[in-house]
Amino acid sequence: MGFHDILMEIWYANQVKHKKVNGEEPGAELMKSSYSFRDAANLLGIHSSNLYEIWRDQNLKTITVDFTKRIPIEVFEEWYEHQIMYQKVGRMPTITDLEKTISVCRRQQPSPGLPAEQSPNGFRWGIFQVPGQERP
Repeated sequence: MGFHDILMEIWYANQVKHKKVNGEEPGAELMKSSYSFRDAANLLGIHSSNLYEIWRDQNLKTITVDFTKRIPIEVFEEWYEHQIMYQKVGRMPTITDLEKTISVCRRQQPSPGLPAEQSPNGFRWGIFQVPGQERP
């Protein structure tokens, strides 16, 4: 392998735009040293746009690769250690995970002849005041 080939392999391992016909995926070295905003946001369980806002507001360092901003891992870890709002999640919850924790309440339409705010099984429709709280 010549010097030019070695340089091409180094370049290939540090970019994500161009792919070989066969062989390893591009960006192997890049993935070891930086996160995409989506990957970092997934670590925190938030949307990438929220992480973009944090990075912009705090003027934190990014690198640009193929016109895409990435977060150096050491910058992310340093920021993470000095903040108290976010915790890393093992993985993003799937729809199946969410279905296990959320119960769905199906509403029944009121029967004809009854006032619109009351259904036959005693459920009432409308805006209700919670005891101890004022209505907005």
